[in-house]
Amino acid sequence: YQAERVELRSEQRTYLISIVLLVLVFVVLYLMDLREIRNREAVRKEKEAAEAADKAKSQFLATMSHELRTPINGVLGMVELMSSTPLNEEQRDYLAALRSSGQTLLSVINDVLDFSKIEAGKLQIENVVFDVRQTLNETLAIFAPQMKQKQLEFSCSVDDSVPPLVCSDPSRLRQILLNLVGNALKFTEQGSVAVQLSLKRINNHDFIHGVVRD
Repeated sequence: YQAERVELRSEQRTYLISIVLLVLVFVVLYLMDLREIRNREAVRKEKEAAEAADKAKSQFLATMSHELRTPINGVLGMVELMSSTPLNEEQRDYLAALRSSGQTLLSVINDVLDFSKIEAGKLQIENVVFDVRQTLNETLAIFAPQMKQKQLEFSCSVDDSVPPLVCSDPSRLRQILLNLVGNALKFTEQGSVAVQLSLKRINNHDFIHGVVRD
């Protein structure tokens, strides 16, 4: 009888230990799961905060860009009106410099606006027919006063393979030319700056290929 009681107590002790261990396992699993839930919640909140900050930044950039473009376009419009009035050579040089600075500033603002559109996934590329040679000449005319001031030789050539009219985005072409030629002019103290456009065919599609050399 005594042996049976000892064996029963041993079994009870083992049973209690098993229950305690099982409870401990459940507690540990619960705490781990709770910690994982909190981590996921923290990551979700951080992601939402980052997305909200990016959206607010993009919206701010877009709004400010539009607000800045309006007065600058007004200034450039007045410059064009003034250029049609009687002016001496020195005044025309000053007006050309003012036009160049305004166009450069407008280009920077357009770049900022495009950046905000890219972040928002709303950048659209136009596809219109335009005279590529006229666009090229009008864009590069902005740099004439600076080229003259730095006494740099400036040349521009368009290969015969480029048709008179192309279907593309003239605004993007202007931005590319302004950025590339502007950098070439900025870092060239003597010598020349040359712009060349040609037509390249890649995978049955025609592309305008531009080269700026300084």
